[in-house]
Amino acid sequence: MKERGGRVVEMAAPRRGELRGWIVAHAGRLGVQIETRAAHVLAERIGGAIWETDIERGEQTRIADGELRKLATYAGDRQITAADAEAMTADTRPASVFAVTNAIDRREPGAAAEALRRALEDGQPGLRILASLAARVSDLIAARDLAARKAPPNEIAKRVARGSMGAAQRLVEAAKRYRGDELEAMLIGLYEADVAIKTNVMDEEPALVAWLGEHLLARRAGESV
Repeated sequence: MKERGGRVVEMAAPRRGELRGWIVAHAGRLGVQIETRAAHVLAERIGGAIWETDIERGEQTRIADGELRKLATYAGDRQITAADAEAMTADTRPASVFAVTNAIDRREPGAAAEALRRALEDGQPGLRILASLAARVSDLIAARDLAARKAPPNEIAKRVARGSMGAAQRLVEAAKRYRGDELEAMLIGLYEADVAIKTNVMDEEPALVAWLGEHLLARRAGESV
């Protein structure tokens, strides 16, 4: 406590892309030698490159500290190498619901399937994922319609992006990757999946996987207009 002579030091969590530098600096504070490439591998496997905003960055530094100390014990007096990090560090990248919707925006079926798998394995509620998907597809439909009737950017931002011009533009660009009838079918499919889950016709995971398979995996990305 400050009253007893202590100090209060602010330790901001590293943002996306900053975890590798934090690991190198923290290794120096611990007196541990580590290759830059090894720090990169460690940061990547913890999730330092993930840019979705629903990720707890502060938890990543705690994990990095523990992994770094483990690697230092394993390496002994020598420098920690990339091979050490690859052999001893498990992939603990956190799952993100945003990763699923962002992959939908980019129309990347493989990335969407992987993000969905990770989110479900991490314990993200299936109905939460479904609600996020429904909200995103609804925004894409609205953004496509507004852009088609040449609505001004500030109106689009107000309607679908909480006033953010940048987010509105990204939604408009994402909506262009789909036909209007595709987006409508996707939204109807999500409604049907929601009903199937809530009436115990299907469990959450198979309902979501089936929706993704029907509306993204079964289509070629090049089919959009």
